[in-house]
Amino acid sequence: MDGLDTNLITSDQSLSYPFTWLPITQLPSYPVTQLPNHSITELPFPNFTPMRYFILLSLLLTSIAFGQDCDCKQDLDAYFTQAQELISYQRGMSKDQQAALAQRHQELVANLSCEESVMECFLKVADLNSIIPDEHARLYSRSGVRLSADSPVDEVARFRESAFYQSIPKLTEEELNTLEQGMAQVPAASKEGIYYTDGNRVAVTETADGRFAFYALDPIGLRQPGELMAMNTQLDGTRHNIVYVTGSYSSLVQASYQHYDSGYWTLYNMHKDKNASFPYLPSRPDENYWMKTLLDDVTYVRFGSFSGSDENVSEAKAFIKQIAEIETPYLIMDFRNNTGGTWSISKPLKKVLKKLLKKKKTYVMVNYLSGSNGETTPHEIRDYGEVYIVGKPTMGAIGYGTNYGTVVSLPSERISYTLTDMYFKKFVQYESQGIPLDHELSLDRDWIEQVLEMMK
Repeated sequence: MDGLDTNLITSDQSLSYPFTWLPITQLPSYPVTQLPNHSITELPFPNFTPMRYFILLSLLLTSIAFGQDCDCKQDLDAYFTQAQELISYQRGMSKDQQAALAQRHQELVANLSCEESVMECFLKVADLNSIIPDEHARLYSRSGVRLSADSPVDEVARFRESAFYQSIPKLTEEELNTLEQGMAQVPAASKEGIYYTDGNRVAVTETADGRFAFYALDPIGLRQPGELMAMNTQLDGTRHNIVYVTGSYSSLVQASYQHYDSGYWTLYNMHKDKNASFPYLPSRPDENYWMKTLLDDVTYVRFGSFSGSDENVSEAKAFIKQIAEIETPYLIMDFRNNTGGTWSISKPLKKVLKKLLKKKKTYVMVNYLSGSNGETTPHEIRDYGEVYIVGKPTMGAIGYGTNYGTVVSLPSERISYTLTDMYFKKFVQYESQGIPLDHELSLDRDWIEQVLEMMK
């Protein structure tokens, strides 16, 4: 099963899926939402109505400036037809769910103006796509570039003249100041407000259609203040469907593993408290394989990747041999942020653990970014002994997978998705939900401390 690689807000890495790369000239504007058909005094917002009006107006003007896309109906129709060929549609959706998809398709088409920008159309197709429980088949649009903080200055400058960058909605200085002032006054418990990520500020504000828009208030990586970074729509519980521009500007991406939980926006690792800790993250996220004796009778094991690269497979297999030698009666296995990958790692790991865990008490930690093989493996090893799965809901990218990585493009050739071709019957009930947890850990203190308390 292929792994799911994620592009976070500051990431300079790109998704690992194969894509059709599109020329920059084929990528027009990315405004976010349509201006409601009523006056400023009638807009359905409880606070700061003028500020939100200006945001919507700026997005509408961006759409006008960079062209309209009259192909949205063709894209919606094509996606609705093609989606019925997905294995997840045929085997994973009930008749009622299929009927709900058809109804939503009709509603979206009925409300088209035929003036939708690419971003507006992307959001509509993403709305339709989110009904299908298949995390490997979400939507993408490629820019044709991949930038980082180390990119040459002239390369960055050229990109900022491109149609892709110019089309990303941006607030004027006045609009940004109004947004900042308004969001500084919202209640602390609100999803809206000013958040911090790596010390940088992001404003989150709710739009007229119930989405949450994320704007950079400070420079974040290559992002400039006022740039739109993402749009979220709540699905169920803490889970949100998200459309975001990657930190490297390589892609426009849709996913449904963004959570708002106890004041945290988890995909971005953001909180309103600048000094907040993030206990759901591994302490050394850049190191995939390491272990440590925490107490005389407790060993901690970090297993952060199933990536199929030759170098990683070699490193992982050598580490698995070390795991086989663990003698302590208590074990903590950490699969947080393991987005999956190859069976050539997970199979030998499970073989070792099946023997090792018989006489141990084991706690397996997972989080919002444990996905694909990074959640099937924890779920399977729960049967190897006294094993408890603890943490937070996993990605739910578990019932389907991609063997060939075929990418299907919609008629506009600016929106595509990966065709899933693998079906795992025993896991499909957890698709888009995540594996069952034995204990949910809190976000107010260190997870390893919480697990150690459970052990005793």
